[in-house]
Amino acid sequence: MRATWKLLWQTAILTAIFWGCDQLTRLTGIPIPGNVLGIIVLFFLLLTGIVKESHISLAAETLLKHLGVLFVHIARGQQKAG
Repeated sequence: MRATWKLLWQTAILTAIFWGCDQLTRLTGIPIPGNVLGIIVLFFLLLTGIVKESHISLAAETLLKHLGVLFVHIARGQQKAG
């Protein structure tokens, strides 16, 4: 149960960073996609130590482990269309 709460908390941290950056790009009109700006912001937060790797490691590992599953349908759709 503790691991589940840790995963949820870490996922919430990542979601907040990317949601905030997406809102920032929408409000300011910056010509950078919100998810790209979120990765840049997360990189600098990790470099400065504001966010430590241990704060997001479980969520990041889980998302990366399932990354292939998230793109299977997109890849199959491209093959049929092309």
